[in-house]
Amino acid sequence: MSVITIQCRLVADKASLRHLWKLMAEKNTPLINELLEQLGQHPDFETWLQNGEVPKDTIKTICDSLETQERFADQPGRFYTSAVTLVQEIYKSWFALQQRRQRQIEGKERWLNMLKSDIELQQENQCNLDVIRAKATEILDSFLAKFTQDQNKQSKTKNANKTKKNKKSSSNTALFGGLFDTYDKTEDCLSKSALAYLLKNNCQVSKVDEDPDQYAKNKRKKEIEIERLRNQIKNQKPKGRNITAEEWLGTLEKATQEVPLNEDEAKSWQASILQRDSYMPYPIDYETTTDLDWFTNYVDDNTKRGRIRFWQVYFLSWALKSGISSFMKYVYFNLDWFTNPVYSKAKRAKMRFWQVYFLSWALKSGTSSFMKYVYFNLHWFTNPVYSKAKRAKIRFWEVYFLSWALKSGTSSFIKYAYLKIRSSPHRDVNWFNLKNKKGCIFVKFNGLKKKIKNPEFYVCCDSRQLHYFQRFCQDWQIWHDDDETYSSALFILRSARLLWQERKGKGKPWTVHRLILQCSIETRLWTQEETELVCSEKINQAEKTISKMEQESSLKKNQVTRLKKELTTRRKLNNPFPGRPSKPLYQGKSNILVGVGLGLDKPATVAVVDAANNKVLTYRSVKQLLGDNYNLFNRQRQQQQRLSHERHKAQKQNAPNSSGESELGQYVDRLLADAIVAIAKTYSAGSIVLPKLRDMREIIQSEVQARAEKKIPGYKEGQQNYAKDYLVSVHHWSYGRLIESIQIQAAKIGISIEMGPQPIRDTKHEQARDLALFAYQQR
Repeated sequence: MSVITIQCRLVADKASLRHLWKLMAEKNTPLINELLEQLGQHPDFETWLQNGEVPKDTIKTICDSLETQERFADQPGRFYTSAVTLVQEIYKSWFALQQRRQRQIEGKERWLNMLKSDIELQQENQCNLDVIRAKATEILDSFLAKFTQDQNKQSKTKNANKTKKNKKSSSNTALFGGLFDTYDKTEDCLSKSALAYLLKNNCQVSKVDEDPDQYAKNKRKKEIEIERLRNQIKNQKPKGRNITAEEWLGTLEKATQEVPLNEDEAKSWQASILQRDSYMPYPIDYETTTDLDWFTNYVDDNTKRGRIRFWQVYFLSWALKSGISSFMKYVYFNLDWFTNPVYSKAKRAKMRFWQVYFLSWALKSGTSSFMKYVYFNLHWFTNPVYSKAKRAKIRFWEVYFLSWALKSGTSSFIKYAYLKIRSSPHRDVNWFNLKNKKGCIFVKFNGLKKKIKNPEFYVCCDSRQLHYFQRFCQDWQIWHDDDETYSSALFILRSARLLWQERKGKGKPWTVHRLILQCSIETRLWTQEETELVCSEKINQAEKTISKMEQESSLKKNQVTRLKKELTTRRKLNNPFPGRPSKPLYQGKSNILVGVGLGLDKPATVAVVDAANNKVLTYRSVKQLLGDNYNLFNRQRQQQQRLSHERHKAQKQNAPNSSGESELGQYVDRLLADAIVAIAKTYSAGSIVLPKLRDMREIIQSEVQARAEKKIPGYKEGQQNYAKDYLVSVHHWSYGRLIESIQIQAAKIGISIEMGPQPIRDTKHEQARDLALFAYQQR
């Protein structure tokens, strides 16, 4: 996983933000909502549901027909393309969810049709339960022998020890699936009953008589699960975002004035009222990197002096027009001179020039006497309304500001005076300072340059991400100066997304909420050596496409265009971007693997294995991986227990509870990932082996069950209670987030990632070791 995502805040003037908000909220989001609604009513919808995807051409056709309407018109072309792509992604994910629910229903119905009580099994076969148990034992032994034999044939082991490990690591999931497939193929009544007996008893021959109440409870539980899934499938299709909350207000008014016809309508009203809608507009996707123009604001001395003089004249003339104070008129303009018809226009212009020159000279030279006289010749210092103490306090702060302005440089006084009047109290980042600050990074979006008067947006990012945005500017400048030599396919920026981040506050939405730019980065394009590898991969891919198209007898117009594009791309890829840092590629040993075992109370356990010699080099526990930061792990555990208790109390009282966890867990994940990658780099490991995420539930359940059997042997009810309490007390970890962090850190260095099944039993160290060995054997 070499692609990572970073984000920054974009800052611009109010007019630009207001125009962009109206485009996204009043034009683009209603367009997406209309597309979602029309696609849901399309006659081919059921066909799309079976295929799991909506054809992009169909969405494009509907979007083209909507562009002519006034409420959706006057949008940049990129906004329409983004709407089509986003609608396709929404329906694709919704179709996948529906298909998954349908498969779950089919699987649960299959289980429910197989499920029969012991009494029903005896009545069907007209025999005793012991006969069914004996047949079940025979089937289980034969199946295990055959299953082990098949595993040994498929395994690439080289000695008996590894074969034994493979047999030991066979999971109950494969056994359960195999028995279920055998049940469907079997026609013998006794054999089907024996298989049903094994399946409902977790692939074991139980020596305890079945509890009828527990059987009825389990069967009813499965029926409820099927009913819930069917209700979820009947849910409404994707509607889109209701930014104005009109639908919510309409439902609320209807619920207060009308009586629901039935229980289903009452539930739908309740769900609509309690559902928290997103009031942010849909994001805009920029899948083409050349749609973003990056540049850095370098301000030289001449430009700076020109801007200072411009703002001096602008501010002082504005102060005259607004009648802000008498001292400004006295300092900058003697109105008797400029309104006296005796003086010519040329003479008045010359006076204006010398006034500006003298003011700037006074600031540069640090002449405080003139500035003090000018700045403090104010009406309130001579006004008897103000007390002596108040006048002294005002004079003190004005003198302090004056001395600071004189020391800090030429433009401080003018900037202060201008920004004190023009800046908005609602903004925490001032656009004027950014526009005149040297080294600021700005970005422009294609399609917005003609729509917005000031199309540049300032990139406000963290210092840890600044080097990425500087690289964006460097790549874009090199490509822009010579786009016939260099290819944009080597941009480190691969795609971007423009969105609004919701914030609380009063005011206009474009001043309260923040504009965010999310950027997807190809980390392999950071260094020169890795860029050359990417170039070779892309060139090989382009050559395959070119050779395939050249073999065809006749090409269509769009195929000819694509062929020319591929030829141009292949030519440009031979010229990598200059100026990229050089860093030797990571060279790991293929026989050294790092197995990362995941567990319940110990989220990560590491084993560094020399698989060729079947030797363990070292082990690392969570405490050893975190080191001095292990206290953060304990703090996260305590935080989760406290929040879990608060949620439990809120649920008992039917009270709302919106308390969420902090980002401490994510920070600990990153620390663990850094430590694991550092160990892999220390031992020159060729790959890091991670367990498959779908096996985590079985691993956790097996671990808890093993602890319960060891703690309370022979007492199943006590074991269940102990397992329940233990699950509440131990740490609940986000294994997907931890795996993703490890993948990101490994991709930065160049260590490959392998996935494999983690053994269920044994200790944590043995699980991590066997995980690495099994991955090496399956290569």
